[in-house]
Amino acid sequence: MKTIIALAFALFSVPLTFAQISEIPDISSQGLKGVVASGQATLLDISGPASFQAGHIPGAIDFVTNKDSLDAHLPPDPNSLIIIYCHREACPDYTSAAAAVMDLGYTNVKFYEPGLTGWIKAGGAVEKQ
Repeated sequence: MKTIIALAFALFSVPLTFAQISEIPDISSQGLKGVVASGQATLLDISGPASFQAGHIPGAIDFVTNKDSLDAHLPPDPNSLIIIYCHREACPDYTSAAAAVMDLGYTNVKFYEPGLTGWIKAGGAVEKQ
């Protein structure tokens, strides 16, 4: 019976998560520049370890490398701003990171659609490891 209840909960919870993900607002290049300068957000780069090491927005966290211990890399306040971005523009892969962050209870999640390439075009600095 517990298995049936857990399965039913999982099935009904999935559409809610996808609905929440589709409502994630974008952040502009100007908005992101202000946030990076102030240090008032956590940035998640979802490009993967090789791309992350080649260059990322300053202060970003490599989501792929850290996804199993993501909670240890995020601020304790679930209302903290979390910004997700990819290497290229309009990357649909951000949804897995958004779901992981939201599953941890974070509610202030934004997507930087231009990605790292847009950040560079907008004159943003890049860190390399």
